[in-house]
Amino acid sequence: MGNDSSKVPEYTTSLSVFTPSEQKQISKIFREICEANPTAIMFRLASAGLAGMMQLDKEKKKQKKHQQQEQMKAIKGGFGNPHLRQYLQKYLPAKLIDKLYREMATIGGTNNVKEKVFVVALASILKGSLEQRAHVVRKLSNENGAANPDEVMELIEDLLKVYISICEPSEQIKSWKIENNNHSMPRTNIPAGMMFNETDLEKWISRSPLFLHIMDLVLHACFNVSYIEGASSPWLIPKIPVAKVTNWEFTTLLDIPSLILINSHIPPEFQKKWRLLFSSQVHGENFAKFVSNIKNQGPSVLMIKDKDDHVFGVFAADSWKLNPDFYGTHRSFLFTLAPTVGVYQSTGINDHYMYLNQGQATLPNGLGVGGQLNYFGLWMERDNYGVGHSKAEPTCTTFNSPQLSGKPDFEIEVLEVWGVGPEPGEDVDADEDISILDRDPGAEALLELAGKPRASHGLRDKQNDNTPDQHDLPRDQYKTVEG
Repeated sequence: MGNDSSKVPEYTTSLSVFTPSEQKQISKIFREICEANPTAIMFRLASAGLAGMMQLDKEKKKQKKHQQQEQMKAIKGGFGNPHLRQYLQKYLPAKLIDKLYREMATIGGTNNVKEKVFVVALASILKGSLEQRAHVVRKLSNENGAANPDEVMELIEDLLKVYISICEPSEQIKSWKIENNNHSMPRTNIPAGMMFNETDLEKWISRSPLFLHIMDLVLHACFNVSYIEGASSPWLIPKIPVAKVTNWEFTTLLDIPSLILINSHIPPEFQKKWRLLFSSQVHGENFAKFVSNIKNQGPSVLMIKDKDDHVFGVFAADSWKLNPDFYGTHRSFLFTLAPTVGVYQSTGINDHYMYLNQGQATLPNGLGVGGQLNYFGLWMERDNYGVGHSKAEPTCTTFNSPQLSGKPDFEIEVLEVWGVGPEPGEDVDADEDISILDRDPGAEALLELAGKPRASHGLRDKQNDNTPDQHDLPRDQYKTVEG
């Protein structure tokens, strides 16, 4: 979207980015925004009673003709802010609708948005370059100039709420029974004096494709333009797996933002389906039962809530199997979900990714991830269920992760494991499309900005600029580990 009326001549160029089918849909959307609310007279008919029906029927016919004339005038004259509010109120909060309208109006230099201006605006909103999208982000954050972190955080929190609301009818969301949905958590304190212009924002969003997915889904839901009219838009598919659970007899440790975060980091062939393998709330507190349920089940996500209310875990890229030695691949990673958010991937220093052993007199018996024997990044005792440790002084060598738990030696409150991807024996679709979100280095930026303080990556170099990267917003609340 532009800053002055000189951009109106860009209509022809803007129109060319849309297919003929999309152009037709845009014209239809424009007419729908411009048209007056058709429900007012129907409300009067419903409330008039039988005695007044005939008179109202005559009035309806008369007003219908008048309404058509007025609609033609409205379409020619364009739409104002009340029209856009009415059209988008089921999606966006009023403050964002108002900002969108004012920017559209600025393009044409008039109070009403006409069709050519609308086309220019939508070309930027729906098919814009990173520079144009950064402009949209800045305008929705702060219309008058550079945005501060608090304004950017507020925008992303709003977009996340809208995203979840839009996705609620989807197969993916319906398959989950999530009571612990913390996407509206209080936000962290913001460093004073930090401001981000459009160049800063462009650098940030170029490293945050998950944020772009969130924003694109929201804006395509607002202005639903698809390649083929009437077809389902690929932009409206949420990046959330379908859950397979026989009976939701438990409360999952996940909320929707955390689910998006973890799923965006695991390999793409495992992102579509999750199935419950073990929950201590369902299957009891028994290590033998736990091992029986998770062995030979393919890649999995294991999560622990300790008695200090820390939530953390591991994505195990291979099946769990009894083995007196470390095994696995570099695709495994550790993560934290509360009270800080962080994803810690392989450093390449060693290959101590997974360890599961029992019945050995001279070796540790239990489940471990990262580090070394008796000094794991994450460890669960076999012979004393519910007890474990997370050792990191200063970090776990395998993943450069900090201490995950509240205390180095922790007690388990809840243990939960999900198998991800196809079940054992099912074929993995090697030709499955790879999303730009796969292994997204900026995925957790969305969550930290929406209110979850984030721990820093182990492998990331310290940023030397003030770009609002996932490491810079909000800077003072990080549980930072320099590695």
